[in-house]
Amino acid sequence: MWQEDLTAQVAAALDRDDLVLVRAPADRGDWATLVLPPRPVGSVLDLPVVQWATWEDGRLFLTLTTTARGQVVADVLTGRTPPPPAPPPADSERARRSAALARAGGGVELMPGRLYPVRRAHARTAMLLRQGVDHGVLPAPEDPAGNVPPGVLAGIWRDLAHTRTEDARTRALLLALAAAHLARHRARLQNRGAPVVSNLRQITDAFTDWFAHSRATPRGSITPDAPIMDTYRLNLALACATGLVLRTGLRELGLTAPENL
Repeated sequence: MWQEDLTAQVAAALDRDDLVLVRAPADRGDWATLVLPPRPVGSVLDLPVVQWATWEDGRLFLTLTTTARGQVVADVLTGRTPPPPAPPPADSERARRSAALARAGGGVELMPGRLYPVRRAHARTAMLLRQGVDHGVLPAPEDPAGNVPPGVLAGIWRDLAHTRTEDARTRALLLALAAAHLARHRARLQNRGAPVVSNLRQITDAFTDWFAHSRATPRGSITPDAPIMDTYRLNLALACATGLVLRTGLRELGLTAPENL
């Protein structure tokens, strides 16, 4: 699920309109609040999307359910974006910092080659989808350009996501994707590209690790109804969602997203 959606649900459960969530260390959960006065976690644990929650060192650490983490793929593939977060109070430190950054503008100088790994990652997602069609994992697209519509992969994710298992690499990629929309919102609010650049790098690092250890197409001849093919289709849906987020972020920075490198 998008970071903003989770923040809204947790904020309502804790009755805090100033809640901020950040990525938690991998060994302590998925997300964490900044330092807050401890409160009972029962209201948070009652949220269907939360599997586990605990207070440690004045911060609330959250682990989502597998379904909740995977929701971001469905949202990306169907084009669903969360509502914009409420602006912080005008006299808050967050508001003053955002205003100062907006006045400064600029932020990151996009030197040639600086985001080459991001553009390469996008090209790899496109390559995986082409291979998926070539190996019969995905249906041949009607598009003359050979592009598989995201709606096809959204249907695959909707029908098969409940069967998937999740390793640490997939989890890291899903969490990086979940932060993408808020990063773009902050970049526009602050008039600088740094939030998008940082998020794109996180997604790229997670995708590169996932890409090196996952398969999305068979090595040999396998019938289309073999059980392993559903795993490949789910991986291709995740790759497609990753490519869409990378492309959106690159375009936000005025850069192209190549299909081949």
